Amino acid sequence: NSIKHAHTRKLDISLTIDVTSLVLKVRDYGETGFPGDTGNVSGTGLVSMLRRAKELGGAISWESANPGCSANLRIPM
Repeated sequence: NSIKHAHTRKLDISLTIDVTSLVLKVRDYGETGFPGDTGNVSGTGLVSMLRRAKELGGAISWESANPGCSANLRIPM
């Protein structure tokens, strides 16, 4: 998605697992930032990610980064 939509050539990806949760962080350095707050997402991809995170009891948030965007997913263990 980052390559297709943000036209980025660089991603930072980290996965952390501790006693209480799994945390996935993806940051791109693309042309676009996140267009709004997490409570008001639109677009099929963002809505689908939000729905899937909630189905697993977790949460996802997005932040604009200059340049690019950061997505943070937390799923309870």
